[in-house]
Amino acid sequence: VMAKELLAEGKSSVTHTCMTCGFGNPSYFSRVFKEKTGQTVQEYLISVRMEAAKQQLVRGASVNEAAKLSGYEDVCNFSKMFKRTFGISPGYWGAKKRAEKGEIEDGKKEDLQL
Repeated sequence: VMAKELLAEGKSSVTHTCMTCGFGNPSYFSRVFKEKTGQTVQEYLISVRMEAAKQQLVRGASVNEAAKLSGYEDVCNFSKMFKRTFGISPGYWGAKKRAEKGEIEDGKKEDLQL
């Protein structure tokens, strides 16, 4: 649990998290992490970042802002990962969710085919 919290905060590297949690070897830590969570460390980090991005997009953040706030430096990589994870582009997903909440004008909702 502590490892997941440290990694989710985005302020701790895998190596630092490994040492903080009492594991001397990052490979061993990664193996134990997968056994306990069912996900690799990388899969877990991606899922945390993607959920953070979804929250930002629903709040009205641009794709660029959502990428930066969820830990991605490169918007293209972020967009590819978002689409790979959710099957839809981040811009379209955010607009669709805001439309569902009534935050987009009716005329523009038709463009989203809701």
